Amino acid sequence: MKKVLVALSSNSIAARESMIGVFQFVNSGHTWNIHLLENVQSMTERLVMETVRNGTDGIITGFSEVTDGYLALMKSRIPVALVNRSE
Repeated sequence: MKKVLVALSSNSIAARESMIGVFQFVNSGHTWNIHLLENVQSMTERLVMETVRNGTDGIITGFSEVTDGYLALMKSRIPVALVNRSE
């Protein structure tokens, strides 16, 4: 089972459609253990370090604000898929 962190805001139609796409992918028979974040403040440096320690296989995110958490994410070796948030 793949461990995936999904960090998408739910305050735009495009972001909600991205989340729907992730859940449709999982429901089509893919086995993912999903950790879901809904705001940029939740992506902290500490969370990224825990994510690395826990063996997370990948991250799907669409946040555009750069925080300490996102800087730590860029330094990690976890594959990241960036989702375009424009509507």
